[in-house]
Amino acid sequence: MILITILIERGAVGMQILFTHGF
Repeated sequence: MILITILIERGAVGMQILFTHGF
């Protein structure tokens, strides 16, 4: 539901941050 969407959005942002800082 809403919590799931929030987790997905945060997860996507976290992945982008890790990729940007990793590379």
